[in-house]
Amino acid sequence: MNSFIKFLTIILVNISLANIVTAQTDINDLIRKLQSAANYKDRAAAAEELGRLKDDKALDPLITALLKDQYINVREKAAEALGLIGDPKAIKPLIASLYMYPFLDRWAVMREAVEALVKIGEQAKAPLISALKSERPTFKFGIAKTLEMMGWKPATKEEDIAYLAGTVQFAALEKHGAASISTLVAYLHEEMIPSDHRYAAAQTIEKLGYKPPNESELNIYLVAGRKWDELIKMGKPEPLIAAMKLGENTVDALVKMGSKVVNALLVTLKDENPYFRGRAAWILGEIKDKRAILPLIALLTDQEERVRLFAIQALIKLESEDKLVEKLNTKGSEDMAESFLYFNNPKLIQAAKDWASKNGYRILSILEFSATADPLLAEGIELKPGSRLRLVR
Repeated sequence: MNSFIKFLTIILVNISLANIVTAQTDINDLIRKLQSAANYKDRAAAAEELGRLKDDKALDPLITALLKDQYINVREKAAEALGLIGDPKAIKPLIASLYMYPFLDRWAVMREAVEALVKIGEQAKAPLISALKSERPTFKFGIAKTLEMMGWKPATKEEDIAYLAGTVQFAALEKHGAASISTLVAYLHEEMIPSDHRYAAAQTIEKLGYKPPNESELNIYLVAGRKWDELIKMGKPEPLIAAMKLGENTVDALVKMGSKVVNALLVTLKDENPYFRGRAAWILGEIKDKRAILPLIALLTDQEERVRLFAIQALIKLESEDKLVEKLNTKGSEDMAESFLYFNNPKLIQAAKDWASKNGYRILSILEFSATADPLLAEGIELKPGSRLRLVR
């Protein structure tokens, strides 16, 4: 009997050891998959399974995935897994993931980071309060919402200012007077938050009697507060162009500045962002300053079609048709000719046709052009007056 019991004990121990070895092998395989799988879906699935297993061995790999993986899905699953494991070591990385702006695709990661911190509980509260008072505005919203979900209430004026700012309750900050100013100034500086939030912060700070201490701070304040007329009076095109790049509608203000803005716009014609190059070209056309002609002609070979179209539109306002035709015939290109074909201008259209014929091009409609590339693309395309034309050899 004793021998049988010993035999059974040995079998059970061996089975247990085998299960432990198998489990550890599974953990190691999952960690390897999380760290090196080529498909992001496999990495996300590994993170999810590691969270379910709640093994501390996965903590550091999950933190790395949360902070560094390029795919939202993987970071989202890593945050969720860290909440299930519940180790305080994950608190700081999770707080670093409470980043709301600039795009809503970050929302999924922030949501999971909030829930993970709530699961960790009381140990996360003090670091969150500290971060709420010290972090940049882009993090404050997620931090404030996490503390809300934990049932936290501000206990001091400093905490209340940080909380109200974090939840974008700027008007409520007026009750704290001048003590709120430094927090609001931080929002004026934060280019990655929505312009409406910067504007609301500027309105509140104005009511509190804020006076910018220097020219740089004044420019930031005027842009945040959308005080375009003041910038026009001061003859400052650069802040208006910077505001345009932040998504503000300063086009009319730049046109009003006239010749004073031309040099700054000529620089913007070389901006790496095609949207800004096109905007600058359009504004130069409205200003009608002859200094822009040669730079705009150079833009007719821009790699972005919409930039070329803005350039030719501006040039039509600045240069005679005969001069433009001459430029096409002497320094023309396929892009320039296509740009001429786009506009309802008989002289430019004929010049483009002549150039195309002389240089061995055929002119196709978008429908015909698409059909030559892939017949399936032509299906369902309806041509209208003024539809784009293409040149092909």
